[in-house]
Amino acid sequence: LRLDWAFARRGAGLAKIFGSAVLGGSAVVGGSAVVATSQPISKASVRSSSFVDANFAGAEAQQTYEALCRHVRMLYGAFQYYCSLLDEGRDERGEIRDTFEMSYGAYLEFARDCHLVSNSCKPHDLDAIWVQVNALEDSAAAFDPYNGRNTLNRHEFLQAIVRIASVAFAPARRNVAVSTERLCAWLTEALPAEALQDSNEFRKQNCYIEKVDTVLRRDRIQIRAIWKYYAESNDDDGDVLQSS
Repeated sequence: LRLDWAFARRGAGLAKIFGSAVLGGSAVVGGSAVVATSQPISKASVRSSSFVDANFAGAEAQQTYEALCRHVRMLYGAFQYYCSLLDEGRDERGEIRDTFEMSYGAYLEFARDCHLVSNSCKPHDLDAIWVQVNALEDSAAAFDPYNGRNTLNRHEFLQAIVRIASVAFAPARRNVAVSTERLCAWLTEALPAEALQDSNEFRKQNCYIEKVDTVLRRDRIQIRAIWKYYAESNDDDGDVLQSS
């Protein structure tokens, strides 16, 4: 998540969302206080925290990052599910073109499944968020060369989540961190069960066990030969990620 958040805050103009809170005092999110202020925290506290960027170190941004951390498995599970659910077509081999980017249709399906449309978050708001996240790609082109023009990759999905939270759960421009926590809690209840599966837990229960290890060790030569054969058969020079 740290790397995705680094990309998100550099390429999406998210700094404009933070620092606009008008509430005083603090709110409690996930057991910790969220300071509702636009004043930056000290560089010393930034260095000691998990959010290491003094230029983007507002308390609100820090707490938003921590809210995303608390729900990272749910968010990544949702992203992977909708990337695979609705794709942008298949190549000449019949393979899905890209299971690492979310199409516009999948984005709308995500919004429908999670009942994100409301009086405060209308369909045109969701469309505007899609356009905003994609329109700012040029500023991130140098460090994100594989970014699709009309899709959401993982860090753009996080950008969209924060923007949706600021619209749907932040009336009167309240603290974005609190709104992000509320949206994540909402998504946990609303997402289809398939989107909430824990891939690591599946691996622990079914892959990283002694019986499987015994079989893989027994047949490791054949397995490596099969992998090498199909890896070398990939001649798609037009796809830098696959051909490498």
